[in-house]
Amino acid sequence: MTLIIFLNFNVMIFDYLITLFRHLRKHWNTAVINILSYGLGIATCLILAQRITYDTSYDKFYNGYESIYRITLDNYYSGIYQNSTAHTFVPLGFELKAKYPEVQEFTTIDDRANDVVSVGDEIYLEKHIIAADVNYFKVFPHDMMVGSTEVVSPNDVFISERTAAKFFDDGNPIGNTMKIYSSLYTIKGVFRNLPANTHMKFDIVLIPPVRESNDWNVSYMYTYIKLKGDAKSFNEKLESFSKEYSQLADSQTEGDYTFKAKAQPLSSIHLESHLSDELEINGKMEDVYILLAIAIMILAITCFNYINITTTLNASRAKEAFIRKIHGASSRHSIVQHITESLVLNLFGFVVAILFLIGFINWDDTFSSSFVGIEWTNSVHYSMLAILFSLALILSGVLPALFFAYNIRSRSIHKTSLTNNINTSFVRNMAFVQFMISFILISGALVVLRQLKFMKEGDLGFTDKGVIAVEISPLAYRRNEIHFQKLKDDLEKDASIENVSFSRTVPGEDLIVSSVRVTDEPMENTQSCNMEIATSDYFNIYGIDIIAGRAFSEYRAADENTILINESLARKLDKLNFKNIVGKVVTVDYARRSVNFTVAGVVKDYYHASKKREVLPMLFIPLKHSGGVARISIKTSSIREGNLKSTEELVRKVLKENLTEANSGRGLDVGFGVIDVELNYNKQYSGEEQFSKFVNVLSVLAILMAGVGFFSLASTTIRKRTKEIAIRKVHGAKVEDVSFILFGYFLKLAGVAFIVSLPISYFLVQDWLNDFPLRIDIDSWFVLWPLIITTSLVLLSVSYHVLKVVIINPVEHLRNE
Repeated sequence: MTLIIFLNFNVMIFDYLITLFRHLRKHWNTAVINILSYGLGIATCLILAQRITYDTSYDKFYNGYESIYRITLDNYYSGIYQNSTAHTFVPLGFELKAKYPEVQEFTTIDDRANDVVSVGDEIYLEKHIIAADVNYFKVFPHDMMVGSTEVVSPNDVFISERTAAKFFDDGNPIGNTMKIYSSLYTIKGVFRNLPANTHMKFDIVLIPPVRESNDWNVSYMYTYIKLKGDAKSFNEKLESFSKEYSQLADSQTEGDYTFKAKAQPLSSIHLESHLSDELEINGKMEDVYILLAIAIMILAITCFNYINITTTLNASRAKEAFIRKIHGASSRHSIVQHITESLVLNLFGFVVAILFLIGFINWDDTFSSSFVGIEWTNSVHYSMLAILFSLALILSGVLPALFFAYNIRSRSIHKTSLTNNINTSFVRNMAFVQFMISFILISGALVVLRQLKFMKEGDLGFTDKGVIAVEISPLAYRRNEIHFQKLKDDLEKDASIENVSFSRTVPGEDLIVSSVRVTDEPMENTQSCNMEIATSDYFNIYGIDIIAGRAFSEYRAADENTILINESLARKLDKLNFKNIVGKVVTVDYARRSVNFTVAGVVKDYYHASKKREVLPMLFIPLKHSGGVARISIKTSSIREGNLKSTEELVRKVLKENLTEANSGRGLDVGFGVIDVELNYNKQYSGEEQFSKFVNVLSVLAILMAGVGFFSLASTTIRKRTKEIAIRKVHGAKVEDVSFILFGYFLKLAGVAFIVSLPISYFLVQDWLNDFPLRIDIDSWFVLWPLIITTSLVLLSVSYHVLKVVIINPVEHLRNE
């Protein structure tokens, strides 16, 4: 009996499949549009789902990441909040481990980007290098390819497989040495390359000699802990810890300094942390929510399109269903038939989606970057695929099947036209929602694009055209004492080099956070600021105007203790007339020491950081007070002339002649890199550019899929009104009269959808723009462009059906009436 039921069921399913393929062959053009639209929508949803998974998976590949926390500091002077930073004090980890038993392990990390690494005769300027203590691998376990982290000692170094291949080709690097300036390190292990979804991107971990420190005066390390227990209760303990050790820190500084330490979950850093001294520019959780909303809207459009086209085709199969019903088929059989057909079409659609997905990945880095570092052997990704498939099947298959079965059960064969009435109403409602989604996506994409253009192309207050910067390690100056004037003179001997300056950073890079007050004023008037250390030619190279006073000079002995400040800081220090600040003595927190300087002049505000932030209050200290140079800015005509390579060769030659290695006195071919300052500055917008490209491309895809929906709506509506149009033509209606009626119907629907979606769209984009202190104004283009684009899409989508019906012969449709 069971075997008979099984065989009958298989025969029934086979019969359904035969019927389906016959139906698809009869309506092959509509079926192709349906499957392609469905596949494109599912592929887009997969990309978005993977991107969201990627952004929310940062640092979760570390074993036990849930218990790893980073300690951050909120800094205060005289009780006035200054800034929040990811940098901490060297002894902080030691004290936390000794004081609180729930702190199982800790490690302190120093970002050593741009260290000079020597391997044999080869010298490299390494960007991705950190220095850590011997506890590092106890907090951050790594997958080792060669070697072991069981025993870690000072002067050990561990490298990634990428670095091992770079330095040693295919040889075994274990036991070899690497020289980092004057210190030798022995390679003890090779770890697998870190995935891209981590906030700490490095290829070398060096373990410097242990040094005891009780210095609570300077914070430049990153402290991570492995915590056992509740983070909330530990943060409460950190409040009392901060009060106790603020007294110690204050005793080592020359100001009323306090701090508040906090524990930050490792996995939250990428999307939720935007502190000073971050290891990289982090993402935003708001962008993840936006991408999630777009994914939901595109999934809705995809399922709506599938339902629209399917129900339209099903309406033409009503007599087939009634004949099956007459021959004994129940509603259950009708439901099973349509679910089976939907399952097959969904599978076809998912195959097409995978093909689209591969195309997207190979087409643009914006999409392929989402898949870097993702382990596709992980069952989580296939679970996500199965969930999406099930959800799409329920929305696009099960619900329409139930709808159709109910219709068939409640109608007779003589009332098949009533099904069309229900179908038209349903399709119209779906199309209305698609209109709304299209308006929202188009307006959102326009706002994102215009905001990014506004930030990149507006007046920055300085010029970086024709400027390159040579990045060298600060240790190269601190240990080897570059003779600046000779180096500058030797470089400027070349006709292509117009000017040279030395500084700690260039525009677009992080500054030192400090504080300043007029010396004669009380401590509560202390102002937070950012500090740049540079030579006077820095202002000439970048076209930064001095609007009050004068610049300092390296050649004037009286200028040794003078500084420049920008207009924003001047207005904070002297609220009545900022120009009066010139000549006043100010007290600056410099390396946690209070140092007095005289303000020589005020420079015009410029955006050292991007327009994602307001103008930073800044002060400029002469380079002789600094411990190191990291950037040599060169104004050159070689960029305009396309001859940058010759300038690089000149810089290498001059550096080799002007640098001497510490202790040995022999010439040192210092590792360095040449960067285009303009391109380097625009890297600050990399996150926004990628997000903008995502939104723009996805909006185009959504609009195309919405066009399919409009096409389906036109097909259903006009098919229903064919006899009405034939009667109108019999009574003398002209082609333009019929066209006006039909186009008016669709444009009226689009107009109502636009009116409903406009306030929703406006609220959403204003909420997104609120994250930017400088933002575009929403004016007429916000209304006109989405209206023009969507109206054009409607006209193009329905024109085929309108033109097809207005040229009909009325006799063909009325002869049987």
